[in-house]
Amino acid sequence: MSLTSTSRSGTASVSCPVGKTLLSGGGMVTTNDTLDKVRLISSYPSAINTWTVVGSALIVKGKTWSVRAYAICG
Repeated sequence: MSLTSTSRSGTASVSCPVGKTLLSGGGMVTTNDTLDKVRLISSYPSAINTWTVVGSALIVKGKTWSVRAYAICG
Protein backbone atom coordinates (compact mmCIF):
# COMPACT_ATOMS: atom_id res chain seq x y z
CA MET A 1 0.00 0.00 0.00
CA SER A 2 1.35 3.42 -0.84
CA LEU A 3 0.33 6.63 0.90
CA THR A 4 0.23 9.95 -0.89
CA SER A 5 1.67 12.87 1.04
CA THR A 6 0.74 16.49 0.44
CA SER A 7 3.08 19.38 1.14
CA ARG A 8 1.35 22.39 2.66
CA SER A 9 2.29 25.73 4.11
CA GLY A 10 0.29 28.01 6.36
CA THR A 11 0.44 31.36 8.08
CA ALA A 12 -1.19 32.61 11.27
CA SER A 13 -1.16 36.19 12.59
CA VAL A 14 -2.41 37.77 15.78
CA SER A 15 -2.67 41.44 16.73
CA CYS A 16 -2.82 43.22 20.05
CA PRO A 17 -6.08 44.91 21.03
CA VAL A 18 -6.44 48.65 20.52
CA GLY A 19 -4.53 50.54 23.19
CA LYS A 20 -2.03 47.71 23.82
CA THR A 21 1.54 47.40 22.51
CA LEU A 22 3.16 44.24 21.17
CA LEU A 23 5.96 43.21 23.53
CA SER A 24 6.82 39.80 22.09
CA GLY A 25 5.28 36.79 20.42
CA GLY A 26 5.73 33.25 19.27
CA GLY A 27 4.02 30.35 17.67
CA MET A 28 3.71 26.64 17.23
CA VAL A 29 2.89 24.02 14.63
CA THR A 30 1.00 20.90 15.72
CA THR A 31 -0.20 17.72 14.01
CA ASN A 32 -1.92 14.42 14.70
CA ASP A 33 0.80 12.82 12.54
CA THR A 34 4.40 12.33 13.71
CA LEU A 35 6.15 15.57 14.69
CA ASP A 36 8.85 15.17 12.03
CA LYS A 37 6.13 15.93 9.43
CA VAL A 38 5.74 19.58 10.49
CA ARG A 39 8.09 22.49 11.04
CA LEU A 40 7.99 26.08 12.16
CA ILE A 41 9.52 28.14 9.36
CA SER A 42 9.46 31.63 10.87
CA SER A 43 8.04 33.64 13.77
CA TYR A 44 8.36 37.41 13.66
CA PRO A 45 6.69 40.81 14.25
CA SER A 46 5.12 41.61 10.88
CA ALA A 47 3.67 45.01 11.81
CA ILE A 48 3.73 47.38 14.77
CA ASN A 49 1.23 45.32 16.84
CA THR A 50 1.09 42.03 14.89
CA TRP A 51 2.99 38.74 15.27
CA THR A 52 3.09 36.28 12.35
CA VAL A 53 4.06 32.60 12.25
CA VAL A 54 4.72 30.48 9.14
CA GLY A 55 4.76 26.69 9.17
CA SER A 56 4.92 23.82 6.72
CA ALA A 57 3.85 20.19 6.76
CA LEU A 58 4.13 17.01 4.75
CA ILE A 59 0.81 15.42 5.64
CA VAL A 60 -0.56 11.99 4.77
CA LYS A 61 -4.25 11.76 3.81
CA GLY A 62 -6.42 11.65 6.91
CA LYS A 63 -3.96 13.58 9.11
CA THR A 64 -4.30 17.23 10.15
CA TRP A 65 -2.03 20.06 11.22
CA SER A 66 -2.30 23.65 12.42
CA VAL A 67 -0.26 26.82 12.82
CA ARG A 68 -0.85 29.12 15.82
CA ALA A 69 0.51 32.55 16.61
CA TYR A 70 0.70 34.13 20.08
CA ALA A 71 1.25 37.76 21.05
CA ILE A 72 2.29 39.19 24.40
CA CYS A 73 0.75 42.63 24.69
CA GLY A 74 1.20 45.26 27.38
